[in-house]
Amino acid sequence: QSPDGTPVGFFTLAPAESDIEDLRAPNRCVLHSFMIDKSAQGKGYARETLDRLPEIAEEAFPWNVRSIALTVNCRNEAAYS
Repeated sequence: QSPDGTPVGFFTLAPAESDIEDLRAPNRCVLHSFMIDKSAQGKGYARETLDRLPEIAEEAFPWNVRSIALTVNCRNEAAYS
């Protein structure tokens, strides 16, 4: 959120959705739908959020998250650059 407390984006953090994912990396959670509002981009909010993500995952999932996976929409060309 911005210094005045206004939300500038959102994300979803969820447990791994299948046993296959859990076999690849036990105790994994998955980051979905990470978005920062266009007017707030370039101000360090995404970096700050990603830097804090391990701490946020520990608070959300008390079962000792060991890794965080990222999903990317294959049509989101900007995500690949």
